[in-house]
Amino acid sequence: MRWAARPMPWRARTHRWHRSARWRSSSVWAWPEGSTPAKPARLLTLAVATSRDAALSSRQEIYLRGMPPERALRLALGSLLGPPMLTEDQLRERMRWRYPEAAPLPRRPALDALLAEAGAGRVWQDGGQGPGYYADRAALGMSTGVSSLHRHMTEGPAVDQTPEVVVAQPLEEKLTYAFRTGGFMALTVDARRFLDAERVLLDRFPLQRVSLDKLMLDAMRAAVPDLSSTLS
Repeated sequence: MRWAARPMPWRARTHRWHRSARWRSSSVWAWPEGSTPAKPARLLTLAVATSRDAALSSRQEIYLRGMPPERALRLALGSLLGPPMLTEDQLRERMRWRYPEAAPLPRRPALDALLAEAGAGRVWQDGGQGPGYYADRAALGMSTGVSSLHRHMTEGPAVDQTPEVVVAQPLEEKLTYAFRTGGFMALTVDARRFLDAERVLLDRFPLQRVSLDKLMLDAMRAAVPDLSSTLS
């Protein structure tokens, strides 16, 4: 299996693996008597130092040196949360801090497309008299962009290609493809715009609103009829 396809060994998982591996190998190796076992963080540093391909992130994650920028972005989306605006240099600095030995991010406009594909929630805004920046998509009101795109595709009149519409269009295409092919999509939505997103989806596609909790409880009642009264 290639590195790029493997799940990231998060810190807790790596420590659990180390503990289990140490117990498995205790019959052939043990810490010298009277010595203090190295702390997990130190062991991770040593393990990475002996590897030709592995590197250690600021969060104690083991990752591949030269990790592709698209994978690094997907794994570090949390590092881009918070500030309503990030300059291109600030965004790059956050990525370098998280994964210092990953492959560098491309320049704009390729970076714009990469951020949109990763679901970073950042839209490029020209700065007018000052430098441009990546704005938080939620702050721009992306439901407006999706609604405008929906009107453009269903009613026909041209709509200005605003940054909001440019970012919303790939999502619209993915939704359309998933609906036509019967695919599954899980969407992450700002809690403040949940009802707006639901309204747009129900308006855009002939969908039916369902409750997963109700479906699960109905299935449990059908599987164990005697417990129906308990689950009510």
